[in-house]
Amino acid sequence: KPYADNNKSKLGSMHRSALRLQGLINELLDLSKLEFKKISLTASEENIVKVTQDYMQSFESLADQRKIRLGFQAQAAELMVFLDLEKYRKILANLLSNAMKFTEEGGEINVSVSTKSSTIHDRTGEVAIVDGVELRVSDSGIGIASEKLPHIFDRFYQAGDKSRTHQTGTGIGLALTKELVDLHYGNIIVESVQGEGSSFIAFFPGGK
Repeated sequence: KPYADNNKSKLGSMHRSALRLQGLINELLDLSKLEFKKISLTASEENIVKVTQDYMQSFESLADQRKIRLGFQAQAAELMVFLDLEKYRKILANLLSNAMKFTEEGGEINVSVSTKSSTIHDRTGEVAIVDGVELRVSDSGIGIASEKLPHIFDRFYQAGDKSRTHQTGTGIGLALTKELVDLHYGNIIVESVQGEGSSFIAFFPGGK
């Protein structure tokens, strides 16, 4: 029986590793397609509040296991914006996974959605101030050193503490996240204080 349990544990670990590798390969393929303009936006008007709240439920079990408080706030029950749902969920998945990775047990992650005006490059390349919706994912994690912030969305860049192996990653997820936000004609920035936590702030413009 102990031998069978040990094999079962090893198989489970192998399965999880295979899924992580598959996810990494898929992200690399998505980035490659974006580079060659093979990914297009299939957007429809969605209530970003409901979409975000519904998707966050898939992280509740992991948050409970890690004793991390997962909070959500919205300015209103309904905030409509044009989104490609599949791509928006990838953005959420990467931002929440990143927050989970760098937040210690007993910490907290807060997600908020609100209306916002932001400066963006419009479809003609001109700089414009437009109204839209802001998604903010904040954590009480280890934070990011100020000198690393300009590179956080670079492909393969790892901002984690290499002495804490469970808190490093491939650097693919955030690069893909930025590309997917850009595809929505939005923008994404990061604010962080080392030792206090980080906030990733994505803006999605209103209109079609």
